[in-house]
Amino acid sequence: MMRIRMMWSLLVSMIVCAGTAQAAPFAYIPVSAFNGVGGALVKVDTATGTIAGTLSLGLSSQPAGVAFDPSGATAYVTDLASGSIAVIDTASLSVSSN
Repeated sequence: MMRIRMMWSLLVSMIVCAGTAQAAPFAYIPVSAFNGVGGALVKVDTATGTIAGTLSLGLSSQPAGVAFDPSGATAYVTDLASGSIAVIDTASLSVSSN
């Protein structure tokens, strides 16, 4: 039970520290891998408050930050585990390159 509490606490702190990034009308939240669940980028519709999509970034990924090109069509997600940057097409929520 203590381990589960610690994992949830760690997850919440990662989300709070990582924050969110917006390319209106969506918010993008990087979620790091933990306890066998891979890292992901979660797309939230800010008008409805619902999850519009989730992109898996890999079992050992630790996405930490999100930035956008001026049009909002492309997101750049840093991965602390690999030291790489994933280039994401925000319309299709797919990785276009690493």
